[in-house]
Amino acid sequence: MQRIKNSPTYKENVEFSKVEYFLGSDLQPLADDAIARAQLHVELSDAISLLAEREQLVLRAFYGIGAPQMTLAEIGKTYGMSRERARQIRNKALRHLRSKTRFLATE
Repeated sequence: MQRIKNSPTYKENVEFSKVEYFLGSDLQPLADDAIARAQLHVELSDAISLLAEREQLVLRAFYGIGAPQMTLAEIGKTYGMSRERARQIRNKALRHLRSKTRFLATE
């Protein structure tokens, strides 16, 4: 029995059977995803804050950022505009975000 306990295979098997090993391997991707999502949320909030107030409202409502996700028709009804106007504001806001983020990336 002593000979088995000192063999490298036995020690490796004991290491792989520890609960910490399994928890670490299963939880690591979840932790990485949570960190990435949190960082993305911060960056997205910073980018949206560069827009006009109405553009912010429409984008946040359309994509469900900090509020339930809404359709363009629901956004129009909520903010007193047509569905088409909500679509135009969304598209304009996305164009602004693209141009501002390109500008910030070149600095």
